[in-house]
Amino acid sequence: MASLIRRRIVAAESDSSALERLKEMIFRSGFNVVGEATDGNTVIKVARSTQPDLVVLDSKLSGLDGLEVARILEEESVVPSLVVTTRASRELLERVRDSYFISFLVKPIRPQQLFTAVEQALANHERFQKLEQQLEDLKKSLESKKVIERAKAIMMHTKEMTENEAHKFLQQMSMKKRKSMQEIAMAIITAHEINQH
Repeated sequence: MASLIRRRIVAAESDSSALERLKEMIFRSGFNVVGEATDGNTVIKVARSTQPDLVVLDSKLSGLDGLEVARILEEESVVPSLVVTTRASRELLERVRDSYFISFLVKPIRPQQLFTAVEQALANHERFQKLEQQLEDLKKSLESKKVIERAKAIMMHTKEMTENEAHKFLQQMSMKKRKSMQEIAMAIITAHEINQH
C-alpha cells in the first residue's frame, strides 16, 4: 500500500515517447514524477538537484548507460535506482546483487509490476539506511564504552577505587553535572593527561 505522501521519482528513458509512457505509468501507479531525462548525464544532474526518493531509468541511456548512472548515484549515496531492462543478463545480476541502491525490472512492464518494484527498491534502501544508522550507533556506543573504561582505569589507579566504585562515581557525577557519562569520563581523562605533563 502506498504511503499518504506520494513517492518522488525521476524518470529516464532514451526515447521521448517511451519516456512519456513511463511517466504516465509512474503517475498511474501512485507516484509523482519530479524530474525526467533522456540521457545518463542529465539523470545524474536531475537526481542531484531534485533529491527524489527513487530514479527509474532505462538501462540503455545515451552517454552513461543506466547501470553506470545507478552506480554513480549509489557511490554518492544520492538516491536508489530501479533499472528497466529488456533482459536480465548475468552482468546485470552481478552488478545489482550486492546493492541496496540498485534494483531492476524486465520489460515489458505493467503498472502493478512497477508499483511493486518501486516499493521493493525503496524498502531495500530504507533497510540499508537503518543498518547504516545501527552501525553508526554501535560505533558511537563502542567509543563511549572505551572512554568510560579508560576513565575508570585512571580512577582505579590514581584513586585506588574498585571498578564498581569508579563506575558509580561516574554515574553520580553524570547525574550531578547533568552530563553524559562519556563527557564526565573525557573530563577525567583530560585532567589526568594534563597532570601527567
